[in-house]
Amino acid sequence: MIGEIAFAIYADLQVNSELVEWSDGGVDFKTSIDGVEQTIDVKTRQTKPYVFSVKEESVNADLFILGHLEGDTSVKFLGMATKEMVLNGNRKWSTSIEKYNYQVSLSSLEPIPDSESIESLS
Repeated sequence: MIGEIAFAIYADLQVNSELVEWSDGGVDFKTSIDGVEQTIDVKTRQTKPYVFSVKEESVNADLFILGHLEGDTSVKFLGMATKEMVLNGNRKWSTSIEKYNYQVSLSSLEPIPDSESIESLS
């Protein structure tokens, strides 16, 4: 949730604080970026990630933003992957959560959109 809050502050968006069955359905924000409607899912990791992993059943957004929690309250955004990039990533079984993840290398992430280009649609 801290990553969603950090991105909401960055892009001047409202955080969806409604929980539906403990999940937001894989979409944190409904936006327009440079005039194109885009849904966004923010993923935040507490440990420094070596890849960007997205659970197979959570690939519902158009864009995926990766944040890294630095300390207790600071989030550094490491980059963004499109839905296509995630689905073309390495599909790997995670024994810790017993689910498949798609993995995207950090080096192939794109920069996150400029905050001025993002408008809320919700």
